[in-house]
Amino acid sequence: MKDNIIINEETNETISSKTTVAVLENEKITELNIQEYTYSDIQGMIHKIRGQRVILDSDLTKLFNYELKKMNQQVKRNIDRFKNDSMFQLKKHEIIELQSQNVTTNINKMSRSLPYVFTKKGIELLGAILKKGEVKKNLPLILDGFEKINNNKLINNENIQNPFNIGVKDKIYTFRGQEVMLDFDLAPLYNYEVKRFNEQVNRNLKRFYNGYMFELTDEETLVVSRSQFATSIQTKGVKGGRTHAIKAFTEKGILALSSVLHGEIALQQSYYIIEQFILMRETIKQNQYIKQNELNHIMPVLLTHEEKINTLQNVLNNTNKDINEKFEKLSKDNQLRESKLDEILCLFDKSSEQFVFYKGSLLKPDVIYKAIFEKARHTIYVIDNYINFKTLSHLSCKKENVKVILFTKNRPRILRKIEVDDFNKEYLYLTVKPNNEAHDRYIIIDYKTDDEKIYHSGPSVKDAGKTTASLTKLSDSHIYHNMIDELLKQEDLDLS
Repeated sequence: MKDNIIINEETNETISSKTTVAVLENEKITELNIQEYTYSDIQGMIHKIRGQRVILDSDLTKLFNYELKKMNQQVKRNIDRFKNDSMFQLKKHEIIELQSQNVTTNINKMSRSLPYVFTKKGIELLGAILKKGEVKKNLPLILDGFEKINNNKLINNENIQNPFNIGVKDKIYTFRGQEVMLDFDLAPLYNYEVKRFNEQVNRNLKRFYNGYMFELTDEETLVVSRSQFATSIQTKGVKGGRTHAIKAFTEKGILALSSVLHGEIALQQSYYIIEQFILMRETIKQNQYIKQNELNHIMPVLLTHEEKINTLQNVLNNTNKDINEKFEKLSKDNQLRESKLDEILCLFDKSSEQFVFYKGSLLKPDVIYKAIFEKARHTIYVIDNYINFKTLSHLSCKKENVKVILFTKNRPRILRKIEVDDFNKEYLYLTVKPNNEAHDRYIIIDYKTDDEKIYHSGPSVKDAGKTTASLTKLSDSHIYHNMIDELLKQEDLDLS
């Protein structure tokens, strides 16, 4: 690069500087020439990010002799012209990646938001909106730099793999307390076959001092083969495996490769890989520090949890013992209940005339009411001013096409609309009407059919067994028809 030529108008003295100077304190300075840039300078400023060749905004301000703030103001005024293929803002991980290549020394010094980058198209747009003469002067040089890079076969060789694209960090192993890369991972990075790669190394073994390279043992090779799916790296002697031991290269060994594998690409790739070693080592150190701190905080908590777990285990063991004892007792009780239930059902089958529910006998009434409802073939009418969800539960055992009508005053609103709606969704044909005729409680099965039965129920269905009461089948059922017909004329009861 050429130095700037700056003249002090008062003394006619010539000053040489590598940075453009606008004003010096107490002296009036006029800038006569701007720093000139070469193709090599431009190439160093062009990076490949998200598959596109771009230049950082901070580098463009140097090329155009423009303040970053003023350039950004011009871009914002014309933002509609800048699409995604013209410019985009970098993300943090992209900045870190650039920093690892030692190409963004000025980013850390900037106290601002994440920088922007401009593609060739974006730079052409900048040339149209920025008015300074230096812009017009350097714009062709910048665009020509893009063209030369695009036409450079060495840079654009698709067979040469960039470590940042293939995940070098994932190919770094730790053997014998050292971070290393293996020959079959390194060879493609230098655009070599593994065999040719190792031939070059073997011809220059004197350059690989102790600590630069070593060969893996069979045990170490087996560890690698378990983490890979390629048969070419299996243990020696195994069918399909390689015939020579795997070479492992340390950081120093990789640097030595740049002198063994000739060419600019070898040198470039070696530096790239070493940068990855450094980044990985820093990450490991940071993670170890974090893990140690976490461990210091977690261990007391884990010890406390272990004590609690042991206590809970003892409680669970005692609980299991109690459960087993209670289960055995419950099984015996169930056997007694089943025998009593059989007696009740047998009694119901023999005679359906009258049943007495003694105080505290809760199982017997439930069985009897369900048995009555199950026998209905056409209709079930229940006249009871205190019907609730328990009554609906008993009615759920009815046959599918049997229609149910409940006659109730619903006081104090113990039957809710949502319960009736839910019943109808699953069992169907349930309606509710007001009871303005009967004081007593009745259950009517298959009204006005040959199978008609009418029961007089002392207790409400929901309360049977709480006090001593009876359920009686009525012999002269026809005398109740007038009352039932009047009830049937009522409109449906509004439960909302």
